[in-house]
Amino acid sequence: MRCLVMATNPSKLSRFLTTGARYVLAGVFLLSGTLKLYAGPTANSLLSHIKWLSFLPDPFWFYCMIAVEFLIASLFLIMRVHIIAAALSCSMMLGAIVTGVHFIEDPIPCGCFGDILESRTDEFFLLRSMMLLTLSLIVLRSTSTLRRIA
Repeated sequence: MRCLVMATNPSKLSRFLTTGARYVLAGVFLLSGTLKLYAGPTANSLLSHIKWLSFLPDPFWFYCMIAVEFLIASLFLIMRVHIIAAALSCSMMLGAIVTGVHFIEDPIPCGCFGDILESRTDEFFLLRSMMLLTLSLIVLRSTSTLRRIA
């Protein structure tokens, strides 16, 4: 009965999808940051392959990435500021997609989830990034739509 009510009320369905997307994204960013932190600075080899980041040592970017992931995860859980998290997440996923396309011919380990989950910058990396971008856009669009209604 509850599902039928949500299906007939677009506002409730939109809130349900937005809340679900927020929690999934918060979980992904929290998991990613935690596994990177657990694996240590050697985990994120993707950042070391990006030439324009080479002016600072790799551990700096590694810890910055973890801090940003924890920040995004935290912001997704705070109701009033999750639009900021969605914007940051969209930016991060767009960067991941551009990087993935650059390395698609010769995939390298991405270290997105530390050394625990070995993943490379291949088609699955792009697909995962696009799915996370889609979830971020759902949160971003729903949030801006809900603000216009209120």
